[in-house]
Amino acid sequence: MDKLGRKLSALFATIPTLLGWLVLIFSKNVWMLYISRFILGYAASFYGVVGPVLVGEIAEPKIRGVLSNMYGIFLTSGMLCSYVVGSFVDWQMLSIISAIIPVVQFFMLIFTSESPRHLLHRGKYEKAAECLAWYRGVTRLEDVETEIKAIPAANVSKSDGNLSLRKLSIFQRNNAMPLVLCVALVFIEQLSGFAVIVSYTADIFKSAGHTANGNTLAIIFGGFQLLARALSCLLIDKAGRRPLLLMGEVGMTVSLGILGTYFYFFEKLNTVLISSWVPVICLVVYICMFSVGIGPISTTVMGEILPQEIRGVGSALCTAALRGSAFTITFAFEGVKDQVGSYGVFWIFAGVCAIGLITIYFWIPETKGKSFEDIKSLFLDV
Repeated sequence: MDKLGRKLSALFATIPTLLGWLVLIFSKNVWMLYISRFILGYAASFYGVVGPVLVGEIAEPKIRGVLSNMYGIFLTSGMLCSYVVGSFVDWQMLSIISAIIPVVQFFMLIFTSESPRHLLHRGKYEKAAECLAWYRGVTRLEDVETEIKAIPAANVSKSDGNLSLRKLSIFQRNNAMPLVLCVALVFIEQLSGFAVIVSYTADIFKSAGHTANGNTLAIIFGGFQLLARALSCLLIDKAGRRPLLLMGEVGMTVSLGILGTYFYFFEKLNTVLISSWVPVICLVVYICMFSVGIGPISTTVMGEILPQEIRGVGSALCTAALRGSAFTITFAFEGVKDQVGSYGVFWIFAGVCAIGLITIYFWIPETKGKSFEDIKSLFLDV
């Protein structure tokens, strides 16, 4: 991403996306399904790196939170549309419809501009000014002169634009701390159990004595998730990142704690605690709190606090940590549940959320309305 640039990287990501859907469309055996899922997973990880970085770098500070959150809005909307459309068509037709998206995206990206910050980092001042003017909707370069001069990289000459800034390493203290915090956030996000709970929602309902169609549950909870993410989008640049993160962690801790207690009584004592609707309410609260808080905002914070010098490699490391932890926890869920019971698993998830609450309270800074330079200064004395 640092070599190709943000725009070319995003364009490149459309190729494996289309390829993955084509393999799925023409799948004749289970191995082709596995291959398509691998390719699509790779493409999704690529988008997870490029998207937040590009949006964070082109957005004005006052609306950066909203625009960064739109990544999650469209992601959830796409999943919900797939659930709904998938109820009426077979999987091959759904794959054909899905394959149209990367084609449209490719042609839309052709007409966008490169990230001005990336161009400045490469020493291309004039081109950066042109791109910034394009994103700000102005025609005169003089209209963006003040903004572009406020970016330190703008003072790097064309000849040395690839040298001095690249000497900085992810191991340098001022760069390492933001990276560690971002990795911690994605670990907390995944180890709170969201991937598992979404994947095993139907099984959780069945264990609690409810019966429901898996696709129906996916649509219902996808709807709640979309509404919660929309609320987060509305509040993030008003309330700030920290209040939403803290509120989300509190809600997740409480809902998972109650859910674990319900299953303890249900599995150990064969007793229904209060009502069989308790797990339903807990799951709704959990999904909403996740979707208001750490779900979308971890991506926003990642795009904001990683310094320009390591933003590409740092985002890649964070995405690798996110995907790796999601795979590990989903793979290990059944084995852990057999050892400690459903209640034990939910209590573990609640404990992770409590740790996340403490971590966010003491170490994650507020970035609302701050420029990248202001955010970087927060870590200068760390």
